[in-house]
Amino acid sequence: VIAVLAFGWAVQGGVSAVEGVLLMVGLGVALFISIAGARHGVELDERTYSVPREVVRTVVGLLLTVLGAQLLIEGALDLADRAGIAEGFVGLTLVAVGTSLPEMVTSVIASRRGETGLIIGNLLGSNIFNSFAVGGLVGLLGPGTLTDQAMAGTPVVLMVGVAVGVFALLTAGGRVQKWEGLVLLAVFVAAIPLLPR
Repeated sequence: VIAVLAFGWAVQGGVSAVEGVLLMVGLGVALFISIAGARHGVELDERTYSVPREVVRTVVGLLLTVLGAQLLIEGALDLADRAGIAEGFVGLTLVAVGTSLPEMVTSVIASRRGETGLIIGNLLGSNIFNSFAVGGLVGLLGPGTLTDQAMAGTPVVLMVGVAVGVFALLTAGGRVQKWEGLVLLAVFVAAIPLLPR
């Protein structure tokens, strides 16, 4: 929730280099808190792994991710241009869904295996990284102050609302029920017409 609020605050006035630094500092603090909390009660995995093999798999995965991201961005920009709609709308819909597919697959597999901790970590980690790291890097590496007033209204309100809602569901019942998941999907579909085009 804090990460989403920080990102929303930055977008309201534009993400400059200064805000980019602040977001990166926020990421460092969040990582420190997460690592410090994870040191307690860690369950050791008895399986053995080949370090060279895992390094190769990681590098290959990163390269494919970068390539896929490049293709996704080029396709999204071309689609926005041909359809005559705002790039921000495509980013909030098609690009957002495309970049979230790996997280969705990970969460579904973890859910079937009963690994609830991985699901929560995936959701929280994604929000923290996207809000702090991506927002920070855009502010630091982007062409001057990055702002889009159309994106600073309804999308930010939806981000904060969904973040608060999911957090409330997880803390109240410890898990998201099927009907609650359907409600979240319905909210996403209903919110699409409200997004700026």
